[in-house]
Amino acid sequence: MKGSDLVRIIDEMQHQKNIEREIIFAGIEAALQLAAEKKYGEGMGITVSIDRDTGDITAKARVKRSSTRPSPAASPPRAPRT
Repeated sequence: MKGSDLVRIIDEMQHQKNIEREIIFAGIEAALQLAAEKKYGEGMGITVSIDRDTGDITAKARVKRSSTRPSPAASPPRAPRT
């Protein structure tokens, strides 16, 4: 489904069912976020947003940053060249 189709469907729902557009968008965002959390885990900090004009859907996961530097991988010593 294209984003423009999503916006068109939401506009139709608004007019036919008399539901505020923002409530429809928020409900779809919440449903997509819940589905993503079930698939990838709640600890990912996933947020979903829908552009209200284009219908483009964006999902982002929070990136955890380590407070300590990772230690470099130990590599075996090289043999001297002869």
